[in-house]
Amino acid sequence: MQLRLVRTVTFRAWHRLSDSRATDADNRARFGATADAHPHDYRCEVAVTGPVDERLPMVMDLATLDRLLTEQVVEPWHGKYLHRDDPAFRDTLPTCEGIAREVFRRLAPRLPTGVQLAAVTIAEDDRLRAECRP
Repeated sequence: MQLRLVRTVTFRAWHRLSDSRATDADNRARFGATADAHPHDYRCEVAVTGPVDERLPMVMDLATLDRLLTEQVVEPWHGKYLHRDDPAFRDTLPTCEGIAREVFRRLAPRLPTGVQLAAVTIAEDDRLRAECRP
């Protein structure tokens, strides 16, 4: 039997949508108001799966998952400007899709043996979210 464990963390970060090869005017024409730096209260949802012993129905130790999320997501990004403060976003737009992909890249290799990252969902508000799966 496999179970799925889902944990959610939040962080507030700034970003802007812009093409570094374009002028400010071109970026505003393409991305509108989002071409200017603005914050979001992001919601990051992570789902992990793995085999579960019937006597100990846990996919993984929750404290370990919380530590990984704090180290890899919350601490590096909370209160930060993603373009400036994280090299992963210097050449990549920190869209919901880009952030979800980056969280997946950071967490997947750090999970305990036998535990798989099933999905990462990043939401910047109630109307927009992106999901990354293997």
